[in-house]
Amino acid sequence: MARFVSTLLAVTLLSVPALAQAEAGPRERSARNTLDAEVGGGGLLYSVGYERMLRDDLGVRLGFGTWSTNQVVSAEGSGNAAKTWFVSLPVGVRWLPVHDDHHALEIGAGVNALWSSDRGEMYLLSTKERGFTPVGFGSVGYRAQPFDGGPVFRLGFDLLAANRLGERNGFGVQPWFHFAAGGAF
Repeated sequence: MARFVSTLLAVTLLSVPALAQAEAGPRERSARNTLDAEVGGGGLLYSVGYERMLRDDLGVRLGFGTWSTNQVVSAEGSGNAAKTWFVSLPVGVRWLPVHDDHHALEIGAGVNALWSSDRGEMYLLSTKERGFTPVGFGSVGYRAQPFDGGPVFRLGFDLLAANRLGERNGFGVQPWFHFAAGGAF
């Protein structure tokens, strides 16, 4: 019984500073800028991005990514190699409805202006010609980011939506993922 009382007393005494801090109200975010590298997500394969937190629970992210694919195009038995360049420009909004000083539930949405140099195919998308293809995206995931700056990690699930996505013809929706690491300042 004495051990139970001493444990209860120790837990209570250790909780008092946390309760006092909670009564002081939520802290305001001092690190409102983030630079990160994201694999997957709205940038499709990858993107390097900048995010600005407009409020403690709302941010805007701009990204950039580029890659190329090599394909063999057959015409009457001859195989010609074709290289297609892709440029990815994802723009999105991130909302953190549930958060504390370090951890958050992140919900996001946006659009990727995907440019291709020619007709091309990649794992997720096929383009019929040179030009822009808008790719919409939505995401939900976990975010670790201290309010006062430091390392940032994001991990989550995405849905991508576009013409010629997942299917060769017509509109398609594709499940996807994202992982990002960077720093807040």
